[in-house]
Amino acid sequence: MAEGALADFLEIVKVRKTRGAVTGGDNRMAEFSTIQSRVAEATGAVEAARLLITRALERALSAAGGGRQADLDLRLSNHLIQAFSVRLIVQAIDALVQAAGGQSIWTTNSIQRAWRDIHAGALHVSLNWDAVSTMYGQHALGVDPRGQY
Repeated sequence: MAEGALADFLEIVKVRKTRGAVTGGDNRMAEFSTIQSRVAEATGAVEAARLLITRALERALSAAGGGRQADLDLRLSNHLIQAFSVRLIVQAIDALVQAAGGQSIWTTNSIQRAWRDIHAGALHVSLNWDAVSTMYGQHALGVDPRGQY
């Protein structure tokens, strides 16, 4: 979702000009430092999420390839990585929405669809940061984790 939203955002912003009174009319949005910063933030968040998910997959595949079942440490760590990666993707898409302005909420704008979809997905209990981080924190602190992991 975030990769698609970022690609769409770049395509739109490269040619879009402002119409607003605050920034002046007919200025290229791509030239605004705030737009450039949001692109960098979204890109960094997407790349960080990709690296984290790749690491989690490699660890799980290594355990399976070695004939080992995923122990509690691995399961909770990977669950934490998955939930945190979703937080990063939400951050990425939120940055794009903030930069896109009012047009980002139009149903014809693909960025609003990505925003709506990632926020809906992030609400799932298996990706809910409060639930997952609490379980991980309990385990890290020597308390029996409560929840489904």
